[in-house]
Amino acid sequence: MLNALLAVHVLSGALAVLVGAIAASVRKGGRVHIRFGRLFVIFMALSSVLGAVLGLIKFEQFFITFFAGILGTHLVVSGWLTANQAARNHPGLDGVLSVLNAMTF
Repeated sequence: MLNALLAVHVLSGALAVLVGAIAASVRKGGRVHIRFGRLFVIFMALSSVLGAVLGLIKFEQFFITFFAGILGTHLVVSGWLTANQAARNHPGLDGVLSVLNAMTF
């Protein structure tokens, strides 16, 4: 199971880099930018959450992955909240993630 989580973590991270590069290289606000930006958020969030989970499962081996996963999740969610007008109705979510992020240090 650990190997499967690790494989999905690495694959989703690689896909996040690929689709993120596409989203960054096209006209901001265009259809392609929005579509690939959404894919970036999905893949990056999945990779970040799985990194945190892997870090918890095998803390002595993947301890840095836990902290990077928490930070990555915070950055992805706060960016999504900034870009998504409907999500701004839930301002507490970013606050919860900020507290969680601060507790890891």
